[in-house]
Amino acid sequence: MKAIVKLLLLLGCAALFASCHLLNHGDCCTEISVDVDVIVKNKDGQNLLDTTTHNHYTADSIRLYYLKNGVAKEVYFPLQDAPRNFFIEQTNGEATLRFFADATPSDTETTTLIQWRAGDNSDIDTIYTEMFHFNSSSVTCNKVTYKNKVFYDINTPSDSTGDRFRVVRIVK
Repeated sequence: MKAIVKLLLLLGCAALFASCHLLNHGDCCTEISVDVDVIVKNKDGQNLLDTTTHNHYTADSIRLYYLKNGVAKEVYFPLQDAPRNFFIEQTNGEATLRFFADATPSDTETTTLIQWRAGDNSDIDTIYTEMFHFNSSSVTCNKVTYKNKVFYDINTPSDSTGDRFRVVRIVK
């Protein structure tokens, strides 16, 4: 009986050693960093995501679409905490929409459409993101572009305010 216990213990240790030794340390962890913050204001400078602003946008009316092969597909995952892949929060005292860009492993460039009022095709903004997949389970957003203006590029030093966040500022 002691021999069997010793053998099982030895086999267990060998399996543990082999699994640790065979582990690819560059592929051990998952990091997904694909969030983009959007601040949207009217021409008077009022935040259109702030509930105190007249004619503001509401989370219930906003729709997110991923554009793939020329087809816009509405984003909706009913079991997630943020089923439409965005939420509105206060960031530095300002109402901000934080959405999560498409992190499909095969895509390096993604397009997200924000429809500010469901059913209103005249009020849609398009945001382009460039993704970097640095292993099979990790992806980060390296660049954010809106209306041909780069709002974030990981390769560009931060501005004088130290802003290194992916923030898009839209004026309606």
